[in-house]
Amino acid sequence: MNKTIGYWIELLLPYIVGVIVFICSLKINFFREALKSDSFGGGIVTISSTLFAFLLAILTLILQGDSKAILEMKTHGSFQRLIRFNKIGVFSAIVSCVFSFSLNLLSEGFKKNHEVLFNITSSLNLALFVFVLT
Repeated sequence: MNKTIGYWIELLLPYIVGVIVFICSLKINFFREALKSDSFGGGIVTISSTLFAFLLAILTLILQGDSKAILEMKTHGSFQRLIRFNKIGVFSAIVSCVFSFSLNLLSEGFKKNHEVLFNITSSLNLALFVFVLT
C-alpha cells in the first residue's frame, strides 16, 4: 500500500495537535484557569467514557461484519489499518477516562499543595483528551 500525504496526516495529526495543546495549556493562563474548574475534569470523564463505549461497539461490529465493504477492505489491505486506529482510539479513550477520574479524586489537595504538578498533569490530561478526539 502506497503511503500518501493523507496517510501521514492521519497518522501524525493527533500527536502534533496533542503536543500543541499541551504546550498552550502550560503557557496560556486561560487554559490553566479552565483546567482548575471542577466541571472540566468531569466533562472529560463523561465524554471519554462515552467515546470508549462507542468505539468499542464499532470495533466489535467491524470485526464481526461480513459486508461487501469490509471484504473489499480486507482484500485492499486497509482493514488492518482501520482496526489498528480503532484499537488506539479505544485504548486512549479509556486511559483518558481513568486519568481524568483519578485527577478529579485527587484535585482538591493537589491544587493547593502542588500547583505546578497539577498544571502539568492537567495539561497532559487535556493533551491526551485532544489526542483521543483527533
